Amino acid sequence: MNDVKTTSNVLSQHMHTNNLNYENEKQQLLQCQVCNEKVALYRCPACSTRSCSLKCCQQHKIQRVPPCNGKRDRTAFVPLNKFDDKTLTSDFHFLEDVIQLNNRVKRMGKDKDIHLSCST
Repeated sequence: MNDVKTTSNVLSQHMHTNNLNYENEKQQLLQCQVCNEKVALYRCPACSTRSCSLKCCQQHKIQRVPPCNGKRDRTAFVPLNKFDDKTLTSDFHFLEDVIQLNNRVKRMGKDKDIHLSCST
């Protein structure tokens, strides 16, 4: 009977220790990566640096080597297992922007009597 209590106590302590480790790791992940003082509320779209305020966000852009512009690379490869609705929407809007820019260039060419052609 004592062996069962001892095993139960050891198991309970082990679970408690694992839970504390999990909480510590979770806290570190959620902590601001610039000041390391507050909980991070924001994430940079370009480099995924977590920050707690506008001040920390601006500071990370300056301190990072090379400097971060804060803009996500819209042409970066996304593996299929990480492709989600958000990525699909972003790609769709990117293609719309490309089409809009293409149409704008064509209109500018017509206004200036320049003939643009696509050669393949």
